[in-house]
Amino acid sequence: MQRRVWVVTKDDAKTVGAIVERLGDDARAIAQGRVFIGKRRVNRDDEPVALGDEVTVSATAADDRRIDVLHFGDGLLVVDKPSGVSTIADQASREGSLLALAARTVGIDASKLHPTSRLDREVSGIVTFATSKKAAAEILRVRERGKYARRYVAIASKSPASDHGIWNAAIGRARDPKLRAAFAPDETSHDAKPSRTRYRVVAEASHHALLALSPETGRTHQIRVHASDGGAALLGDRSYGGPTRITLANGTILSCQRIYLHCACIEIEKHRKKLAFSSAIPAELRAMWASLGGGASAWDTALACDLSFSSD
Repeated sequence: MQRRVWVVTKDDAKTVGAIVERLGDDARAIAQGRVFIGKRRVNRDDEPVALGDEVTVSATAADDRRIDVLHFGDGLLVVDKPSGVSTIADQASREGSLLALAARTVGIDASKLHPTSRLDREVSGIVTFATSKKAAAEILRVRERGKYARRYVAIASKSPASDHGIWNAAIGRARDPKLRAAFAPDETSHDAKPSRTRYRVVAEASHHALLALSPETGRTHQIRVHASDGGAALLGDRSYGGPTRITLANGTILSCQRIYLHCACIEIEKHRKKLAFSSAIPAELRAMWASLGGGASAWDTALACDLSFSSD
């Protein structure tokens, strides 16, 4: 990500707009949400700056990028998120977020979209937005009734101890506020909340595992934290102990270019009507699994295998 940074001196102008001009941009960068004082996003060009303030202008988002739309109607916008895109505005910009790209793709105002699911920047797959506050509240009720089912697939650094089960460690804040950590299921400190993820080992290849997963709750980084805590950190997930490089027995070195986690299917039941959406397994996941020696048919198994077992 390209950024330009300016540390305010006593000789500089006193508004952020003037600093942005010094950095070779204009007020549009502020409107696009690409300008920050420290970690705070700037909203007006006449905001004052102080000695020592760090003003950052992120690179322009790719305005011509479009997102694949899986469904638009019934109060829902369902899209297929590629890896490398944040679901909502982050330190890069507003305009480059999935929310902004999805709104632009279907031609509606981004302020009308309410994310009802989120995927981390380096995770791909299905993301749902409600197109009104009323629709967002309805989706929340659907989730609370257990009528919002998700199926993920992932490649893990190794298999967990059991070939299937339910990870139920509570998830709360880690020492780094941007990360999460696993705690005892009944833990209440660290803002820890009850969390459940169903998993099954579908296949193994070169000591790595292809997993099918279904989160029953929706905590931040839930699958990533649960997999790591379960001894099966995901490939490319450096934040939670996953490897970024793999050396095979023949000496071949594989580089992990992303987190190898994908939301492949979502089923939503509302008004006794079931809506089902699917996203194709990304080429980079298929290629990594093949490089590890895994068979292509394992993906079909991962999408269809039973995850409805009990916790016994």
